[in-house]
Amino acid sequence: MQSCERKGDEIEFDQLLGVDAMITVGARIHSVEVQMSCVKFYCILLLCEFALAVTADDVALSGGSVDEGSGEEEEATIKAFASEGTPPISTTPSPIATKMCIPSMVCYSDSDCNKGKCIGIALGKCNCGACATFVPCKDDSACGGLIGACSKENGFCDCDRGFKANGIESIFTALADVCNVKDCAPNNGSCFGLPCNTGVCACL
Repeated sequence: MQSCERKGDEIEFDQLLGVDAMITVGARIHSVEVQMSCVKFYCILLLCEFALAVTADDVALSGGSVDEGSGEEEEATIKAFASEGTPPISTTPSPIATKMCIPSMVCYSDSDCNKGKCIGIALGKCNCGACATFVPCKDDSACGGLIGACSKENGFCDCDRGFKANGIESIFTALADVCNVKDCAPNNGSCFGLPCNTGVCACL
């Protein structure tokens, strides 16, 4: 009896092993099928990509597939508009906008402020204060621009010497006849190299 029971157990165990083996084989087959499906899908994608690339190359070689036309229709449309009396587009640049007064802008006279006022002292006259005696110098620019004011001997500004070099007797004569008296035009040497007095614009 015991031997029969053992044989029955062995047969049942063998049957269980067979079922497990079949399940394992089935799972592997399913896995292979899934992998094959993925490979097929990937191949289809590659083929589509290749087809798109070939199509793009063909379009590029043929110069594009867009039919731009000969331009005759556009020309006819333009002529039609012209025949209807459509005013032509003006190519003349628009006039420059009226200048405005700029507050605190440096000015020499009221005309520089565009309807505003130029505020300052002795506007448009020679500014002798730009030259200061005994200031170290290498050229006249350090002496306010007064021509001949820089002494090459000692390297200092001598404003009296500068005025004398321009035909003025002394610095006192310059104070009476030139400084804040003589009309000055910017950047033209009308004050022997000295700058003009300036002011600032007050816009009304």
